[in-house]
Amino acid sequence: SDATPLVGRLVGQASLTSAERALVDMGWRPGPTHPVIIKLKASQFRSPADFDRLQHEVRATTAQFDDLVLVPSPPTITVLVAHKSDQWPRFVQALRNSLKSFPSASPLPAVAGIGPLASDADDLQRNLRRAELAVVWADLLAEAVVHYEDVVHLRGVPRIAVEIGPTLAEGL
Repeated sequence: SDATPLVGRLVGQASLTSAERALVDMGWRPGPTHPVIIKLKASQFRSPADFDRLQHEVRATTAQFDDLVLVPSPPTITVLVAHKSDQWPRFVQALRNSLKSFPSASPLPAVAGIGPLASDADDLQRNLRRAELAVVWADLLAEAVVHYEDVVHLRGVPRIAVEIGPTLAEGL
């Protein structure tokens, strides 16, 4: 499955209560949460050191923000961001700037997808899957950050478009 390990761990839980407990054990606090998935592009993932550099950059970028949970699992990092109206726009801008300026031989070596705001653990599972879809579109469109709301109308595009995307992008 394309599920990030965090989604897999949540789906694999026996109940919603145990899924919520697993999230709390990772440091998540119940409440409105923005699910974010950051992905190192396959072409950039040549060694564990490449992912380590991304992880270091993400930690440096997110250190200034409160109530975040980072769940790294190469080639993705899932970030659960507690909703705070003053913090959220600054977080998105900092993430976008960080990804655009990430040191690499190629432009935009990593991209992020942001799912809709989740109200609870059940909603978070669903919206992590939506963040996964957004990160696929970010990669396909060569955009640093893509919000699910901006691509939801495209979700019916056949999977083949995602599979041929890198080849198509090279040809353009």
